[in-house]
Amino acid sequence: MALQMLEGFEEKMKNTVIRSTELFIMLNQIPGVKISPVKNGTNIFMLALDAKIDAQKFAKTMLEKYNIFIQSKREDGLIRLMVNETLLYKDNSVIVAAFKDSIKEATS
Repeated sequence: MALQMLEGFEEKMKNTVIRSTELFIMLNQIPGVKISPVKNGTNIFMLALDAKIDAQKFAKTMLEKYNIFIQSKREDGLIRLMVNETLLYKDNSVIVAAFKDSIKEATS
């Protein structure tokens, strides 16, 4: 089973990196969203949300309506995003729409 999961791993990761780069360019165009890579982090990024966006409500909507898990906001106000091959399961436009709707619902 473990060997089966490794089959095509490099190609999947390559595609994941390409898709995540495209996705984060799209998400960074949404007002109130800033996603930045972590230095030396191949699949780890930081999400900063505008202060008007309730991070808890945003994460709850993302999970309940779109089945997209967003971690809790850290003490420094950032949210850690980790990218893996499950990103390939949804089209980037679907993820962007989920972000926009969840932000709308979480904005005061």
